[in-house]
Amino acid sequence: FRPVTRHTYGLGAEVWAAGRLHGVPIATRLRVVEFEKNRRLVSVSNHGLRSTSAWSFEPYGGGTRVTFVADYALPTVPLAGKLLGGLLDEEIRAGTRRTLEKHKLVLERRQNGQAGLGDE
Repeated sequence: FRPVTRHTYGLGAEVWAAGRLHGVPIATRLRVVEFEKNRRLVSVSNHGLRSTSAWSFEPYGGGTRVTFVADYALPTVPLAGKLLGGLLDEEIRAGTRRTLEKHKLVLERRQNGQAGLGDE
């Protein structure tokens, strides 16, 4: 993720996101359209990979329940789009798991008085 606006946090912030799906480069520009600190973040993209994704956070037991919902569409490529769609589903699931694991590690480190990722 790379910020593309001077406003880098909360409602209206925009970032350029890039990665690979089974070796194929995919990039998009995300804009935060809903933001409630520590509760909810919704972003949309209309470039490359079109998407709407929502992250919700709520207290649960002694921790936090995180819910992630995404709706996305690949750039129009008739047959390839259908074939890549299933691969993209799995890649998004795996990427979401990695992101959640990284966030959990950062938050646990900070809770224990240690530096989080990027704080070192």
